[in-house]
Amino acid sequence: MLFTETSSYEVRVIFVLVDMHFHIDSRWHKVEHLEQTLNDIKENRIIVAGQATDVPSYNELINIVKRSDYIFPAFGILPWYAHDVVPKLDSIDIPVNEVGMLGEIGLDYLYSPPEATPELQKALFEFFLQAAERHDMILNLHVRGASDDTLAILASYNVNRVILHSHTDSLESIKEATDRGYYITVNPVVLNPSDDGRRKIHTAIIKAIPEDFILSEVDTVPLDYEPPSKILRKLIDYMADLRKIKTDDLSSTIHANSLRLLKGAPTLNQYVKLLE
Repeated sequence: MLFTETSSYEVRVIFVLVDMHFHIDSRWHKVEHLEQTLNDIKENRIIVAGQATDVPSYNELINIVKRSDYIFPAFGILPWYAHDVVPKLDSIDIPVNEVGMLGEIGLDYLYSPPEATPELQKALFEFFLQAAERHDMILNLHVRGASDDTLAILASYNVNRVILHSHTDSLESIKEATDRGYYITVNPVVLNPSDDGRRKIHTAIIKAIPEDFILSEVDTVPLDYEPPSKILRKLIDYMADLRKIKTDDLSSTIHANSLRLLKGAPTLNQYVKLLE
């Protein structure tokens, strides 16, 4: 929903903030900050895609979602755990009646442990792709050093709602992904001046993402804590400056892209209404 404030002097449109990739379970988010984060999300009406990295984190996420009208859950298992999960895939039930998004899932050839081989990761990835194809679910993908395999595998499935979370493999992979209609989230790491190498890479990506496929994310709040609304606003300001456009224009674009992505996805209608 667009909120309009009027006075005798101005009419101002406030766009809904959207965090399309956020870890709020206790493995990634300090429990002592949870209430503050939930209040911030409510007060600022932030639509949040909560991500899971395994079954226990999903179960915790579901309990947190019950406390908020603005957070929706995704179910996923990181490729880091493929060696533990693939032998028992038959025992894992994807909660298709609870989620419209699968995440965080994907392929990671850079940071996964050696026992999580590419073959096992692909088996886990395709397990999720089969469900996404059947149910028209959104995919929230973690892809590190595995763009070629990821894009090749995706091409063999009829999946229409794909996000590459904080993707920085190459500008070529960004172009191929967005040419297919896939979305790219931008990560707040770009705001960290002490990490100059990663910042340069993310800066180049921000400039390269086509307007219709750019999204925002928080991922994780910093250890010294900062509320999601503050992170998102700083991120959008920074991105708008890099892209040489007005902040409100970029906010409007991210709002519209998020609505287009979510609309029609299973279980997400109540969040779509907040964006309409």
